[in-house]
Amino acid sequence: MVNKVRKACEMFYTDVCDIYVSKPVFEDGRTVVEREKIYSAVPCRVSEKTYLFGENGTSEGDNLSEVSNKVKLFLPPDCEAAEGSEFEVTRRGKVTRYQRSGTMKRFDSHNEVMVVKAKEWA
Repeated sequence: MVNKVRKACEMFYTDVCDIYVSKPVFEDGRTVVEREKIYSAVPCRVSEKTYLFGENGTSEGDNLSEVSNKVKLFLPPDCEAAEGSEFEVTRRGKVTRYQRSGTMKRFDSHNEVMVVKAKEWA
């Protein structure tokens, strides 16, 4: 039964991602943080939800012009990513970087992780 559900979930994986973790590297008496790729070309799916009046959908106490996005990444169950991992997702030829991943929710058929879109610097 689990294999059928997993195959059904994997039918929706339209994107691929590379997963990175930050590792401290000691050189010349100082610590430098480097990104290390732990997974490459992992099939995935990005789900993005936009809230116009805050997360609760009401304008009470919220800034009316505030728009917030919640991004959830769906991954195969055999993929492990620690909190704080970074993801580079390729969708239709365009690469989007996500950072500050939360705790991964694990299911028999898939894994889910909340991420934040990385800021692009000029």
